[in-house]
Amino acid sequence: MKLKKLFAGVVAAAMMLTMAVPAFAAPKENNLELDDNKYIIQKGYALVGEGTSPAGTFNFEIGDGKKNNSSTETIPTPTMTPSVTYVAGDATAKSSDERSVKDITIDFAPGGNLIYTSVGKYTYTIKETVPKESEKILGVGYDEDPITMAVYVVNVLNEKGEPTGELKISEISLTKKGHKITGKVDGDTNENAAFLNTYTANKLNVKKTVNGDAADKNVPFNFNVSFTNESGKVWSNAIVVKKGDETQTITPNSNGVYSISLKHGESLDFTNIPAGLKYNVDEMNANSAMDDGDKITVNETEYTVSYDNVKAGQMESGALATVVKNTAKGFIDTGVILDNAPYMLMLAVVAGGAMTLVIKKRREEE
Repeated sequence: MKLKKLFAGVVAAAMMLTMAVPAFAAPKENNLELDDNKYIIQKGYALVGEGTSPAGTFNFEIGDGKKNNSSTETIPTPTMTPSVTYVAGDATAKSSDERSVKDITIDFAPGGNLIYTSVGKYTYTIKETVPKESEKILGVGYDEDPITMAVYVVNVLNEKGEPTGELKISEISLTKKGHKITGKVDGDTNENAAFLNTYTANKLNVKKTVNGDAADKNVPFNFNVSFTNESGKVWSNAIVVKKGDETQTITPNSNGVYSISLKHGESLDFTNIPAGLKYNVDEMNANSAMDDGDKITVNETEYTVSYDNVKAGQMESGALATVVKNTAKGFIDTGVILDNAPYMLMLAVVAGGAMTLVIKKRREEE
C-alpha cells in the first residue's frame, strides 16, 4: 500500500513539473532586450586601409525555421528589416570610436500578437543576401557567414507557478561560425556584430627622381598612370589625385588613364583606390612606354629609366609607392673636340721628344 502511495506521489509531481516547465532546455530569462516583442541585431561597416567608402545597400533574409530541431512541422517566421543603406563615406576604421552601425529589427509580433502558439525552441537561419559577382561593388567585402538564431518560447506563469495560457519569449541565442555572439557592434574587431561589411582601399604614391653628373633636375618627364578593372565587379567611386594643394578626380570606368609631368623631387598621390583595381605606372617617350633599363633622350642628354618598387600591380589594403628614377652619366658623344684636346696633344708631343732624346743619349754612351 505504501509503495502504491509513493508511486502515485511521484507521478503527480512529474505531471506538475511537466505543466510548469516547457518540454525543452530553455535558458532562464537573462538580459533579454525585447521591446514590444521586437529584437534588434546590428550591422557594422568598417574601413580597411585609407579611403572613402561608396554608398551601398545591403539586404537580408530569414529562412524557414525548425521547432525543437524538427523539420516536419511548419512554424511561423518573424519579420525582419529587409535592407540597410549606407551613404558614401559611412564606413569607419575598425579602431575608430565612432561606429557605422545600422539596426536590423526582428519582429515576433508583427500583427500585435506573438506569432507562436506553443512552447518550444524555434531555430532560424539569418543571412545577408550577397549579390552576384557583376553587382558587387569593388573593394566592398560582403558578409557571407549566416547566423543561427534560437528563440525559446515558454509559458507565462501566475503567482502559483501555473500557466496562464499566454506565451512569452524567454531567451534569444545567436550563433555565428560556431561561436555565441551578442549581435551588437562592439570592440575594435566587431566580433559580436551580427553582420560586418568592409571597404578596403588605399593610395598609390608616384615620385620622380633624377640622378647622375649630367642630369638636369629642372626637366619635366611625362608619365601615364592607368587603372584597369578586371574584377568583373562595379567600380563605383572616383579616385582622387593630389599634387600639393591641387586635386583632380579620375572617373570610374574600365580603363582610367591619368597623364602627368613630374620634375625631380615632385610626387603625387592617387587616393581611394579600391582593393582589386589594377594599376600601371609608365614613363613615356612620346607615345612609347619605358620599361626598366630603357633609354630616353632629353635635350641631348641620355637617361636610363628605372623603377623602384613595382610599376604595376593590384591594390590591396596597404599603401603603395613607385619611384621612377632617371640617371644620366656623361653626355652623348656629338663629335665635338673637347677644349683641352690641343693641350693634351702638345703634352704628348713633348713627352715623345723627351723619350727620343733619352734613348739617343744612351746609345751614344754605349
